[in-house]
Amino acid sequence: MSDDVTDDVTDDQVSLRRDARRNRAALVAAAEVEFALEGPDVPLDAVVRRAGVGRGTLYRHFAGRVDLAVAIYERHITEHEAFVAEHEDEPDLVFRLLERMAEVQAHARGVAMVLARESDGEARIQHLIARIIAMFETTLARGREAGIVSPDMSASDLMLVLSMLEGALVGVPLDDARDVARRVVEIVTPALRSVPTPA
Repeated sequence: MSDDVTDDVTDDQVSLRRDARRNRAALVAAAEVEFALEGPDVPLDAVVRRAGVGRGTLYRHFAGRVDLAVAIYERHITEHEAFVAEHEDEPDLVFRLLERMAEVQAHARGVAMVLARESDGEARIQHLIARIIAMFETTLARGREAGIVSPDMSASDLMLVLSMLEGALVGVPLDDARDVARRVVEIVTPALRSVPTPA
């Protein structure tokens, strides 16, 4: 008789795991909408209702609103990383990435407010901020090689642009947020571009 132990995963277990992933994703998506519409103090019951799950399901996945905010933040960063990987050879990728991040920031606003109110909010996302900086450094380097990005521009500068955008979005109606984000990017983009040396 063999001593090997085989971990048999039943169809029911697979289904439960699939349901758990779906419920978690629904909660993250619902929290993003509710934070944007109602602000950081929105009752979590509103998130639960929008997600179409029970309150117990919420707490099986998240301890509270900060954990939800971190999950939203991480989901978008993972999507940005996939975008960068798909378009890594394009010299103007840094501009496209900044536009994409600004648009997400506009419709996912409220997340930053949730994190800012907590004493450990920034510490909770330091590893995620490091991933953003890494994307900026990679795309800036590609743009510099192509001669279309200013050599003076740094990842820290782009992080500052995102901070400025967060401030610009305060008090702006959600329906207007994307236009404001787009305008901020339009204003700062010329500073990112390399200025040809006169002949």
